[in-house]
Amino acid sequence: MFTYWLLLDVLAIVATFGFGVALNMVFRRGYVSPGLYVVFGIYLMVQTRGHMTTPEWVLFLIGLAGAFLSGYAVRSLRKRGYSLFTR
Repeated sequence: MFTYWLLLDVLAIVATFGFGVALNMVFRRGYVSPGLYVVFGIYLMVQTRGHMTTPEWVLFLIGLAGAFLSGYAVRSLRKRGYSLFTR
């Protein structure tokens, strides 16, 4: 069961990082994907009333880390001169 959650965590960070980089490049802001993830997290907390198991919390926090890393990656790429869909 541990292997299942570990693989799911890897999938979560890769998916949120990739989706977040695409969103941040299109909208040209570094805070779009973390902002959407936080809004999704608030919605999730309201729906579940905060009753999640420990692996679900870990999965949620790993996804949040991927969202923040995507914002950092896009900002650092822009700072180094990559245009990333800008004019």
